[in-house]
Parts: sequence; structure tokens; C-alpha cells
Amino acid sequence: MTSEIAKVNWKPQFFLALLLFIGGSFVYWYEFKHKPSIESEETNTSHLVSLDGKRIKGFSIKSSNKKVLDVQCESEQGCFIDARANWKVAVPINVIGDRSNINSFLNSLKTLKASETIDLSSDDKGKQISLFKEYGIDSEKNASIHSDLIKIDIADDESILMLKGATHPVGNKIFVAITRGDKILTDQILLLPSFFNRHFERSVTHWRDKKIFNLAVEDILGVSISARGKSKVVLNRDENTWLISDKNEKYPAEATVIEGLLNSITFTNAKEFLKENKYTADAKKLIKNYRREATISLNLKDGGIEKFELFSKKPGEKEKSSILISSKLDPIYEVDSTFPEKFAKSAVDFRMKRLISSSERFNVSKVEVKTGKEAFQITKNESNWTWNENLPLDADKVNSLLDAMSSDQILDTLDPKTLPKGESVSLLLKSENDQTLKRIEFWKVDTSSKEKSGLIAKLQYSERSQVFSIDKRLDNAIPWTKETLKPTQENHVDRK
Repeated sequence: MTSEIAKVNWKPQFFLALLLFIGGSFVYWYEFKHKPSIESEETNTSHLVSLDGKRIKGFSIKSSNKKVLDVQCESEQGCFIDARANWKVAVPINVIGDRSNINSFLNSLKTLKASETIDLSSDDKGKQISLFKEYGIDSEKNASIHSDLIKIDIADDESILMLKGATHPVGNKIFVAITRGDKILTDQILLLPSFFNRHFERSVTHWRDKKIFNLAVEDILGVSISARGKSKVVLNRDENTWLISDKNEKYPAEATVIEGLLNSITFTNAKEFLKENKYTADAKKLIKNYRREATISLNLKDGGIEKFELFSKKPGEKEKSSILISSKLDPIYEVDSTFPEKFAKSAVDFRMKRLISSSERFNVSKVEVKTGKEAFQITKNESNWTWNENLPLDADKVNSLLDAMSSDQILDTLDPKTLPKGESVSLLLKSENDQTLKRIEFWKVDTSSKEKSGLIAKLQYSERSQVFSIDKRLDNAIPWTKETLKPTQENHVDRK
């Protein structure tokens, strides 16, 4: 048997395996290396402007209405087209550029394709010049003095110019010539989609950064609002809690409402820059057409103060319009017409509606409960709640209690003197690291009126406290006794 195996000629199988290996390697190289490279080259060739992987120093847009725009990269090496690029508008005004809009413009050029190419290579020079003039481009002049053009300056490369000509009589397409340097090549003319015109029609506002305040919510420690027809509201942050300052008293405010308002400030953008300098005579004349709606002052973490005023068009004006004037910034900004409405608030609009915030609700890891007859503790263990005693516990009831306290349950703010003298239930909410989050005490109140609540809660914060009337639907969730948190017989059987 061994001698028969030894006589077998393995050379054909070896060469066949080698042939299969070589063939497989070629197919892999062609499909996954060579073919994608060729397709990429063909794609780049079909695009009018090749900007892939190139650093761009800047670009300029000149239109026939004598508007000139010049945008430059902040880096001397040039910018790639990505979210890290920093641009500035240098002409007609020196301001920070709108990164998103500028990158979008360059990406649109990078992927731009001609709807049609008219080949003029077989025509003589005189006919080419004549046809170009018909197309709205004087090819005998220097390209850089053409009335409508886009010029892109690429680092370590020639500039790319796109010269816009007339509109085609059929289909509203645009005649365009593209060249490198200042020499116009007359062997072809391109027809581009009509949307190419938009780049020449945009105002400088489109290209400049429209963010008004360079702030984050966490940078703001206090805010005061003086709205037209309302009393002044003063709000201050104390660690993770917001407080309303009313005369000589301070009491907790609804953090979600305040932070929502602050977010609207930090994210607000200018719709338009109506005047670059609020101190000019024209600017002052413009302001007279508006009515002051609110004055807002922000106390910042770095000790600074940011103050701004909001105005709306006076009653009777057909067009709704609102403007913002900052104490530290020169322009008069047009903002969304509804923006001043967000600040038409009094202190009552910021009063607490929830006993605990959403973040506190999910940070609670321990609850110490004291009633008139007993004291016990429940602790969160991963996703379950357990007693400090060996007793069955319905974790769903604990979660329902926390959910109820973090929803809108506060009906009204009461005078601390109205606290009843009967038995109460005290809840001390703590985080995982044993930090006290909130101390809340509940009382039941006998009332014959269906409109009045039968619950009162005292919220203790640091050395201050506030008393509230609470929605009586919270009654069933409050652990008046241990029995409240024990599972029902049915649930106890299901858990087993």
C-alpha cells in the first residue's frame, strides 16, 4: 500500500493548486484593489473640481452686482473639508465663518457634475471666442476679471476658477467655464444645473457664524429677567439646585424650566445682522420701530456678566420681527420673532412642579423612611430594591414612588405656618456615595373639599425649606407604613 502511494505523481495537483492560488489572488486584487481605484479615478474625472484630500486656503465669490465675498482658512497650511476646519470671512467684513455652510458649499463643488458638455475643440479660435461671448463669457479677457466667478485657492497648487455665463434659453441651465490659473481654455463649455446660481445670490450672513453667545448652560450661575408688564425674576444656581430669590426669601425653582430657557439662549442664532454697529444714527433710528420686551442679565462662572435686551416690532406693524441687542457686542441681531415670548415670565412660572428632578430620581440609591411608629431603609442593588431587613419588597412600588415624585405633583406653595401637627412620613433620598439628595416630609390633611388636596409636603434643602400642596393621587405611593411597600399576595407568588 505504501509503495502504491509513493508511485502517485503529485506534480499535476501541485500545479493545479498553484494555478488556483494565482487566479484567486488576481481576482481579489482586481475586485478589491484595482477596480475600486479605477472607479475612484473615473469618479474624480467626472467631477468638475477635484478637492478630495486637498487643503484649501480659501475661496472667493464675485457676482455681477459688485458683491465680493472672500473666505479664508484660519490655518496657513490650509483646511480640509471637515468639521475641524476653522474659516473666517475676510471680505466684506472680518468675522468668524459658518463652518457648516462653508463645508457644505465646498462639498457641493466637490461632487458637482455637468449636465452637458459642449465640445468646441474642432472649432477654430475665432469661432470659439464668438461662441463664448454668446454664452456670456469673454474668453479674450483675463479670467480673474470676469464679472461672475468662483475662485478656489488650493494649497501648493494653482487656483481653480469657475466662470458663470448666461442662462441657457431652454431648461434654465447655466453656461460655465472652468480653468486653472487666469487662462480660459476655450475647447469646451459646460452646462450646470440652475441651483449653481444660488452661490452667487447668498448674502454674507449665510457665510458668517450666526451663533450669538459663546456660552454653555453650565457657565451660567444666575439669571435675572425683567419682562414687560411683569415683576423682576432673579434665579441663582446653588450646586445642582436652582433657587428663586423673592425679596428676602429663597426657595427651590423648577430646574428643567430654567435649563430649557438657558439652552434657548446658548443655542440662539441670528437670522440676520440688521446693523453692524448699534451706536450709529441709522441703528438708533431702527430701534425706535421696536418695543422693549425683556432685559436679561446672566451671571457667569468666570465672574462676568452678560446682559442683553429683546425687542419686538411695535403693535400695528404687519410684519413680525424681533431683535436682540447685547451689552458686549456691537451688531443688532434679528432673531426668531417668537424668541422674546420665552422670557415673558414671572416668578410663579419658575416655581417647582416636581419634588425631585429627573436626574435626582435616577441617582437615588438609598431611601431612609421614618414614620411616627417605625424607621426602615431600602437600598438599590443593581436594578432591584431590597430592605435592610430580611423581608419581601415590591421593587415596582419603590420605582412608582420615585416616578410620581419626579412628575408634576406640586399644586401650590404654602405658608410654612400651615404645617399640620399630626403624624408624618419622612423620606431621606441618598445617592450611591451616600450624598443627601433631598429630604421630603409628607402629611395627610382632612379636607371635605374635592378641589383641595389632602396632602402637604415639606421639602428641606440645605438650611431652607418649602411647603407645598401636593396632588392627592400621590397618596397611594407614599410608604405610610412598611406594608405599603410589601408585595401583594399575587405579585409575591408571581415573583417566586
